[in-house]
Amino acid sequence: MFRLIQAQAGLRPALLSKVRGQNVPRSGVTLQQGSFRSLNVANLPPVHEPKSTVAPPRSLDPRPDKLDAPRMDWDTKAKLNHFQDCLQEAIVLQDRHNPRAKRSSHDAAKRFEAMQRVIELFLEDGDLRRVLSSRNVFNVVSMMRYLIKGSRDARLSGSKNRDKDQRSRSAYVDEATLSLLTQQITEVINRGECNAVLNPGIVKMLISCLQEMNMDRELFGLWEYNITLQDMAPIYMSQIVLATVLPLGYSSNRFTYEQAWQIFELNKDTPDPGSTPSAFTTDPRLLSSMGQIAVSAGDYSRGLDLFESLLQSYETSSDHQSKSMVLRALCTLHLEFIRSCKDISIASHFFDKVVNNDLPYRPLLKVDCVASLLTNISAQNNLDLLKHVWMKTITYYQSEEAKVHNAQALYSRYSVVNNAFFKAFFAMYPQLNDESSAELRDILSLYQENRKLDEYMVNNVISNYSWNDKRVYDQLVMMYDSFGIDRTQVSYRIALKKLGSIPEASCADIVASWNQSLRQLDADRIKYIPVADWAALRDSTIFAAAPTQERTDLYLALLHAYRNYQQDNSAVKRFIGNWIKSPDYFPLIAGVVDGKVPPVPVEKIALTNLKENVDFNSVANEIIKRKKSKDQSR
Repeated sequence: MFRLIQAQAGLRPALLSKVRGQNVPRSGVTLQQGSFRSLNVANLPPVHEPKSTVAPPRSLDPRPDKLDAPRMDWDTKAKLNHFQDCLQEAIVLQDRHNPRAKRSSHDAAKRFEAMQRVIELFLEDGDLRRVLSSRNVFNVVSMMRYLIKGSRDARLSGSKNRDKDQRSRSAYVDEATLSLLTQQITEVINRGECNAVLNPGIVKMLISCLQEMNMDRELFGLWEYNITLQDMAPIYMSQIVLATVLPLGYSSNRFTYEQAWQIFELNKDTPDPGSTPSAFTTDPRLLSSMGQIAVSAGDYSRGLDLFESLLQSYETSSDHQSKSMVLRALCTLHLEFIRSCKDISIASHFFDKVVNNDLPYRPLLKVDCVASLLTNISAQNNLDLLKHVWMKTITYYQSEEAKVHNAQALYSRYSVVNNAFFKAFFAMYPQLNDESSAELRDILSLYQENRKLDEYMVNNVISNYSWNDKRVYDQLVMMYDSFGIDRTQVSYRIALKKLGSIPEASCADIVASWNQSLRQLDADRIKYIPVADWAALRDSTIFAAAPTQERTDLYLALLHAYRNYQQDNSAVKRFIGNWIKSPDYFPLIAGVVDGKVPPVPVEKIALTNLKENVDFNSVANEIIKRKKSKDQSR
């Protein structure tokens, strides 16, 4: 087995004891490299030993290679100079420390445009590609990665208006463009046009782009093809590339656990092509990746062995850069134990080390790790540990508040953790009884002792509430007023939607909740009923968990009363288009357009800002006629 540590006595107790608990078992399996070579791996792609004579790739740097550039004609030189100018402009705009690289949306658009121009220049001209250096190619691929991450962050930013029904076509086109550019770069690399300057750093960055775009077929096609090429195999089987490929291959069932380990064993002692001499035989990032695979596979002993190897690497690192690399690898593997380890004693041990700041390094406790841990704990019905992890996380994030400048990001943390906790709680207590009711009261009291109740917290409780008891539901909704919580439109939608799962709720209850939602929209000076509010009404009536004819009729009556309060004609078209996809319900919606409305008395409330913006019947009729004509022509 890959194991640098031979015995517990040989460890540095003062350091390693901070992570490994006294009762955590060590691996008792001894594996030898020869045993991996004798495995039947007929389904694995061929694995080549590094025998390439390819020249070592140049180091990565944003500056252009001028001394090593091949001879070129005047036209190609002019193209290269133009490319270098565009590249430098994009680098300046990307540098967050540069005063020209401002953070506004307008400047972000300029930044994306400059990067996209560099990528397009790279893709458009084969003559230009032949004279680019490894640094140039790396910058092209890294800008592709930046575009993917940056555009998604922009679309998901808290500044976006979630209630705006108008479809953002630019977001869709942007995603399509990103996919096309990523595919085209991959094709250029796969054709071998950049082989002379290719290095592991470029390949790793390209694989990261493909991973972000969920292009697994292209990713593994690129990798599996190039490891069969003698000159390319050393690059594509390099340690930093394997650190990305192996976890992806294992998680997508491309490799079995033992196959991943075989590839690791065959390459863990081989230096990456062009790499500078290092104190590490095996790259810490590869050790961390294999540790993550081991944890995901349930081989916790082997994962802990790799974790201890990283700790020893940290101790033996002499320079700051090496220590930083090991620390990042340690943090990643530490969080994986919290996220994926089903042995709750080990997972909670790693969790406690983070929240108690009892480590020689400082991992960022990610909310998805905590949410996964809470789910794993609930599967073992350990409420005490569930509450311990939940409150420890809330307290820990509160201590970090001063470091978080984005309030929306901070509230998102609490919301994700609270949502995971109450989902786990109601899974453990699916029925309302004296015990479950008392536990819920104790939990709410416990939260109030540590943090003031806010809308996010109450929203999470109501969203996950599954007892379907009207009395308890009313008590939860009353918490907004009882604790003086300022409500946003989101809370009204959640309360309205939840009525769909409560059989005791009457049509009058639904109308009252709907009217409250409309009044909040009016108070917020919204001029139309957003799609999210129509969806909440639909889920509480016609799509209720236990639908009744009365609720269906109520939905149709309310739709008829407020049908003209859509944002614009495009919103009406999308509304009708979505119902067309539900053939069981579409005739009912078409009936509303034709005036076939159930005799349910609905009194429209007085509103100031909400108003009629469209002629719903006129727009909907055109769509319905086209559908009928299409159906008849079949």
